[in-house]
Amino acid sequence: MAEFEIFLSRLGFCCDIYILTESWINKTTNLPTLSGYNINYSRNNNNQNDGIVVYTKDNLSCDVDEILISDATCLMVKLDPDTVIFGIYRPPSYRNVNNFLDSLNDILKLYSKYPNIIIMGDINIDIKTNSVDSKAPDYLNLLAGHGILPSHEYPTRGNNCLDHALIKAKYPTNTIIITSSITDHYSVVVELNLIKTPKPKYKSVIHKLNHDKLVSDIETFNFDDILCSMDANWAANRLVGVLSNFVTTNTTTITVTRRTRCIKPWITPGLIRCTKNRDKLHLKLKKDPTNTILKITYTRYKNFCNDLIKRIKRSYEHDQLKKCSKNPKKTWRLIKTFTNSQNNKQPAIDLLKIKETPETSIEYVNHYFADVGKTLAAKITSTPNDYQTNIPVNKLTNTTVNSMYMSEVTDQDILNVINNLKSDCTTGWDNIPTNIIKSTKKTIAPLLTHIVNLSINSGVFPQAFKIAIVHPIYKHGDKNCISNYRPISILTVFAKILEKIINKKLLSYLDKENILSANQYGFRTGKSTKDAVSDLYEFVGAQLDKKFKCTGVFLDLAKAFDTVSIPTLLSKLESIGIRGTVHKLFTDYLSNRTQKIKLGDYYSSEANISYGVPQGSVLGPTLFLIYINELCNLNLPNCKIFTYADDTALVFYDKSWEEATKRAEMGLVIASQWMCNNSLTLNVSKTKVVNFGITKRSIPRGCEYPIRFHSCSSRSVHNSTCTCMCLTETETINYLGIQLDNILSWKAHINLLSKRIRKLIYIFKTLRNIAELKLLKSVYFALAQSILLYCITSWGGTCKTHMIKLERAQRALLKVMTFRPFRYPTKDLYANCEVLTVRQLFVKETILSQHSKLVFSEEIASARRKDKVCSLPPFKTSFAQRFQFYLGPSLYNKINAIINIYPLNFKKCKEKLINWLKVQNYHDIENMFKLIK
Repeated sequence: MAEFEIFLSRLGFCCDIYILTESWINKTTNLPTLSGYNINYSRNNNNQNDGIVVYTKDNLSCDVDEILISDATCLMVKLDPDTVIFGIYRPPSYRNVNNFLDSLNDILKLYSKYPNIIIMGDINIDIKTNSVDSKAPDYLNLLAGHGILPSHEYPTRGNNCLDHALIKAKYPTNTIIITSSITDHYSVVVELNLIKTPKPKYKSVIHKLNHDKLVSDIETFNFDDILCSMDANWAANRLVGVLSNFVTTNTTTITVTRRTRCIKPWITPGLIRCTKNRDKLHLKLKKDPTNTILKITYTRYKNFCNDLIKRIKRSYEHDQLKKCSKNPKKTWRLIKTFTNSQNNKQPAIDLLKIKETPETSIEYVNHYFADVGKTLAAKITSTPNDYQTNIPVNKLTNTTVNSMYMSEVTDQDILNVINNLKSDCTTGWDNIPTNIIKSTKKTIAPLLTHIVNLSINSGVFPQAFKIAIVHPIYKHGDKNCISNYRPISILTVFAKILEKIINKKLLSYLDKENILSANQYGFRTGKSTKDAVSDLYEFVGAQLDKKFKCTGVFLDLAKAFDTVSIPTLLSKLESIGIRGTVHKLFTDYLSNRTQKIKLGDYYSSEANISYGVPQGSVLGPTLFLIYINELCNLNLPNCKIFTYADDTALVFYDKSWEEATKRAEMGLVIASQWMCNNSLTLNVSKTKVVNFGITKRSIPRGCEYPIRFHSCSSRSVHNSTCTCMCLTETETINYLGIQLDNILSWKAHINLLSKRIRKLIYIFKTLRNIAELKLLKSVYFALAQSILLYCITSWGGTCKTHMIKLERAQRALLKVMTFRPFRYPTKDLYANCEVLTVRQLFVKETILSQHSKLVFSEEIASARRKDKVCSLPPFKTSFAQRFQFYLGPSLYNKINAIINIYPLNFKKCKEKLINWLKVQNYHDIENMFKLIK
């Protein structure tokens, strides 16, 4: 990539699109990025050296799609309004050209109406004049039939013209062949003057804020009128207006020229001269290939030049990391840049093309997101059924519950919230940066204290804090489809501060009154996704150990946060004791909310929101937990509910598969009726079923016991003639980032983790040349070990045959990181790196988890038997020995008998345990598991 960057810096101009063919794309390599360009690459590659990479300028309105073509790889770039470019690579190993020509002909027929068509790439067909390639005539005749002609016949590899630029255009074009020594192919540049194509509106600009002057203006301004006001709305509007005006007057906008060249800071003029001399020698050698002296001279100079490029680049990157060694944030930013692992979120500018003009498109998008909850709720028809009058629900409604009281805040409360804000948050509609509020917190805090107390006492949430800027974030699928985007609301910094104050008081009240369900793990202190996964896994294991048949139904709610009914939510709030002025405050918070969409430089008008809680807000998640709390408390027979926000799993069990299926269908009817009554939509097609068992033989095959989602009028689960939709049954489900399989073997999850660890090899292969070992270890702990530790207490007890694959991936990463050879001894590798194996990490986390649950007893500590600290739970099958509820106490007893950690506090226990694990070899740990079993 360094050679390519130098080549671009020597061009003297920037192209809008770069197409790289024969790119050697593989699954573990992070593709290099170019500043100011978006990257796209092919997925369906024919061999290891195959692959196409396309870089498009980030201000260029275009679509890049992969086209399936026989015996070749193709990426297509669509430029509005009438231009299409095909980047093609056809490997030379395909001798028979007929399949390729037939497929290419079919593709060109689909795009025959486009007046501008360009085909570029390494086709490996020689089309120069007087070519002896027998494939060339058929190939050129086919293209000529579509009005596409070659723009050059110059040799691009040796004496053959294998890299083509074939054009059909109504605008002027120019083609240039540029020699380079990056590869053995020359570069082809095509200039197409799209005279009638309007320039994109969005430009590259830099907004430079005079921080010191802005802080001075705020600190010297007289805010007495705000402190004297008794109207929360007026005070908030006044504060926002003054600060927004200061930000505007102290901001300078600098437009960046579109001709900015892709020159890296480490590319010096001397380095460019060096590469020019190398290329000149290369041209001389091509003209006189028999000249031995010239060949030796070129080879030596080329090797010297290539080595110089690597040394200069690595030296520059090493110096940059060293300069930022005391700034972790800058260090990580540099690491992501140098290893090409930064997450470049592309703006959703494709949504500007779904209507005739960008202005109408953005208005359409805004109204779609504002009304999506209302639209989905309107489709829900609450149909009475046999179970509706007898649904056993632990309702929240309780007239005896205490009422919530919200006390006033102090300046210190506001300062604590401001200090905990992130300094680099995206600004809201008022453009007031968070770092400015933190810099002037002593001036701003009293003002915010007054406004917050006005809101609490009057029950008014300032209207200025209820305007959201929505950024559509692309998820997957067609980029022109709005439903494939997630709307994230960006609120002002003042809205976040007020919401944090209210949310803290609300959570304190919910915890004090024990209102939220124990089955809800989302957005709660002391609970996490790890707890949800662990509890679900342990529950399923316990039921299977009791010889029950177990079925898991994993629900998928469509746009759950957006379809929250505000009147229903307010009613639920009142039922849990949020009454009076506090209820008025929440009513005002949820009323008259508006949003506008931002795409590039385009802004939509404001649209009112009548449904949903804003995604991206502070209060939204907590209010959603209250809204969905009744679902978590549904009293479903022979069922356990596990919920993380809207990710809900229903685990049914019974003595036979037939009974378990009936339980599941009955429970689904009850759950779906509750959702229907609460304006939530179940996405039936994405709701999955997993039948759990100890072995594959114990699980019914195929659709022997299908689970139907009863939407018929009778909704009878006993109706054998029912034709309602069957839920999709799967062997593996992705639940909260964990691959859960039907026999709980964790094989699928181990395979996924192995791939994720191996993908990091490229990062460490790049980083090891420029970073010191201390930094490399920090990156390892942050990137690799964090992946390994996630839910390890659940899957870490899997069998050795599965675990070895992940440990081999870990070793491969450590060997690359430390320049160790392939056959380097495993024990020495872990000792030199001072890290634990995957199995040792499992033992460490399991023992520490068990240690934190124990209550110290002097009698147990002084007992002679150190392997009887924890009592082992009863079990019926050896299958249960793989689970945390058995492995935790059993492992703790074994290790405590060796190093006596029971009397120690948590910190000392952790230190002693880690030191002991470091001196244990692979077989010692595995033998410990054998002794347990």
